[in-house]
Amino acid sequence: MTVASIMIENYSATIVFEPHQIRQPALKQPLILQDRIGVIADSHGNITSITDCVQRLADRRTDTIIHLGDVFDSEIHYHLKDIVDLITDNNIHTVKGNNDYQIEKLLENLTAIDLDPADRQLLINFLQSLTLYFISGSFCFAHSLPFDSIRAFYEPVDTGSTDQAAWIFCHTDHHVLFCGHSHLPILFRWRAGIVTREPIPEQNPLVFQQNERYIVIVGSSDKGECGFIDRKKMAYERIRL
Repeated sequence: MTVASIMIENYSATIVFEPHQIRQPALKQPLILQDRIGVIADSHGNITSITDCVQRLADRRTDTIIHLGDVFDSEIHYHLKDIVDLITDNNIHTVKGNNDYQIEKLLENLTAIDLDPADRQLLINFLQSLTLYFISGSFCFAHSLPFDSIRAFYEPVDTGSTDQAAWIFCHTDHHVLFCGHSHLPILFRWRAGIVTREPIPEQNPLVFQQNERYIVIVGSSDKGECGFIDRKKMAYERIRL
């Protein structure tokens, strides 16, 4: 069966690619997370917001920081290497977002972004190394949908209803999925076959119950959001910058 090319309009750029081009890089070793985890999402080229998140999460004595994708923005082409340096210097585990993928394709077009050849290759290597999602125990971390396809980082979990979240709950078995893509912090909760869409409280930690399942949309660091996970307490806290 022949699968047609998919065309994505992205402001001034149009990228055409085949579904077989989306591959999940194999993790060199299983991701083992400790108890205190920071999560960042959707920085969209805002290096200041990433720096602020790293500082706030350091104040929480995090063992690990995870970036849920869209580190870059397809229309913002400055600070690219500085952002990679910030990510690697702080050992931030990162999944690939749709904007990251588009920057990768633009970099492969040698005329699309003006960069020193060595910096260009460093960025391409970094972007090609990013996984679409990873799993640690009962937690899954993805940009949006936790699957190996182009749909994974283009289609939002939060559509304003619970339909997409309910579909994900039916097709996965993760206790908690942490994701980005949609820029507002939102919680989807599965309880006894019923899925609800709720705001994430700013003051009190969200405690994960064993008889429930969750999708946590962290919110955009570009809009002043990040989060903190305490695995020992099985709790999540929304952090405002």
